[in-house]
Amino acid sequence: QMASLVTEHMAGHGTRILRGCAPEKVEKLPGQQLRVTWVDLTSDRKDAGTFDTVLWAIGRVPETASLNLEKAGVHT
Repeated sequence: QMASLVTEHMAGHGTRILRGCAPEKVEKLPGQQLRVTWVDLTSDRKDAGTFDTVLWAIGRVPETASLNLEKAGVHT
C-alpha cells in the first residue's frame, strides 16, 4: 500500500516511472545527467532515456514465516 502511495505522489510531481523494466547500462553524461538503457521485460524491447536522477527499486517478498504472525493474530 505504501509503495502505491509513494509512486502516485512521485508520478503526480513529474517523476517518470518505468515498471517491468531492467536497466542494462547507466552512462554519465557531461553535466549532471545520466543516460539509461533498459529492456522491457514483457516485450523484450530495449529503450533509452536521459535523466537527472535515477532511483532503482526492486520488489521484495517479506520473510515473515519465522515470526509466527498467526499466533499474534496477524494474517498475511
